[in-house]
Amino acid sequence: MRAVCDHACLPNVPTDDHHAMKPTLDTPLTSEEVDHLDAFLLQSGLDAPMDISMLDGFLCGVLSGPRQMPPARWMPWIWDFEAAEQVPQFANDKNAKHVAGLVMRFAREIALNLEHAIDEFEPLFPERETASGSEFVIDDWCFGFLKAVSLDPAAWQPLIDEHPEWFETINLYGTDAGWKKLEEEIEKLPDADARHAASVAAIAPALRRIYGYWQPVRGSAEVALPGAPTPARNDAKPTRNAPCPCGSGRKYKVCHGAAA
Repeated sequence: MRAVCDHACLPNVPTDDHHAMKPTLDTPLTSEEVDHLDAFLLQSGLDAPMDISMLDGFLCGVLSGPRQMPPARWMPWIWDFEAAEQVPQFANDKNAKHVAGLVMRFAREIALNLEHAIDEFEPLFPERETASGSEFVIDDWCFGFLKAVSLDPAAWQPLIDEHPEWFETINLYGTDAGWKKLEEEIEKLPDADARHAASVAAIAPALRRIYGYWQPVRGSAEVALPGAPTPARNDAKPTRNAPCPCGSGRKYKVCHGAAA
């Protein structure tokens, strides 16, 4: 199982100056970089940022879908998974570019693993201690995956209709309705731990089937990651003709400025 960070880590994201050689898009994140990215997201002051497990599920969904989706379309949801409106407070443009670079390298690593090592790929689940030992927490990952599906629901619907069983566990842990059903089922089961363990084990095979289903239509996911937009610094209201901070690529006056 892929390692996951301890959330009690420093929020400061190290800049490229900390590396002997500047990493490229193909450079996998180190464990320290994963920890720092997770800490940055959770301690960024945003109302609804993704954590690293939700981000992993979200990117798996983005890269497994029926259509290639540019980073400008999905990156705003990382900072604000509820409305894609908030952006982080960055100290400077260099820091903003570095954080975006970490996200893109994380996405690139997932894309390469899905493309070339799908049989060994495992979702990123954190662990928590329980009265009976430890267990993997999968609800954030499932929510993140379904958030990616929600960005292009009409395109996903044919697969959901054809193979609803592939989404059963993801819907069970990633939606409010699913959690209600899960709680009702657990009350009737003599061994809830075994039920949860079976759910954890079901997600990776389902992801492999979903990824493989759309691959002939979508093409290679590893080519779907052009240069990332730099997250906007949210320290001043943009002018009407400036690019919208949400990352949509449109002018502020016709995007979030219009609503304002």
